[in-house]
Amino acid sequence: MTNVTKELTNRWALKKWVNDYMDDHGGDRLAWEKVSKDPWLYDRDTTAEEAIILKLKDQCPRCGISARYHRDDCEFSMTQLMFREMESADRGIVYFESLTVELQNKLKQLGPKNV
Repeated sequence: MTNVTKELTNRWALKKWVNDYMDDHGGDRLAWEKVSKDPWLYDRDTTAEEAIILKLKDQCPRCGISARYHRDDCEFSMTQLMFREMESADRGIVYFESLTVELQNKLKQLGPKNV
């Protein structure tokens, strides 16, 4: 596996883990703020010792900036967490739309007599 593929896989795993955390807390804004303010707790690549050092320095493990002022493209910024929540909602809408289309096609195949 190349370094780029490994990095993308790791990022995807992190995003999935953060999404699962957000889902457990109902996508609540307070959950976003908690993840954003304490990113070292939610970064799987950070050891306990590194998390303590990063917390003392008030430094995000991903963007290297203070956790209060993440870069907008940082995975732990409020912006990215909100985008992730919107993507999750979009995926749900797309899923239900595809189910609706599939149901309509099956009803067409049955014809008006069987409906």
